[in-house]
Amino acid sequence: MQIGFPGLIPNDADCLHNLGPCQCVKRSSPDACPLTSVEGKLEPPHRHKQAFEFQYMTAGLTAYLDLTTAEEHVFRKGDFYVIEPGAVYAQKSAPGTEILFIKVPPGNDKMPVDITPEVEAWFREPIKE
Repeated sequence: MQIGFPGLIPNDADCLHNLGPCQCVKRSSPDACPLTSVEGKLEPPHRHKQAFEFQYMTAGLTAYLDLTTAEEHVFRKGDFYVIEPGAVYAQKSAPGTEILFIKVPPGNDKMPVDITPEVEAWFREPIKE
């Protein structure tokens, strides 16, 4: 399933990631990672200076909050989305979530953004299915 809306564009991915520190075992690219499970993972507000993030949901549920538009997008198994460089967002995932992930260009270009009371409240809410 391809999802399209401002800040997110469809494309292909070839890397596995768990929205946390990457433990790479087989590297088809510098950011290639094994498929792992997320146990209720929260991704604090940030943006990427130059990288696109390509994400394909292989299991579970994740929610993306665009901090510029205040739009929330919920993704499930089979969904695919891309986060464009400069998009300011936060993300939270349900336990057992698995995400196929690649960042282009590779490398750590994450730029933290201050967390607001609204984002803190969003993190405390369950993901809307």
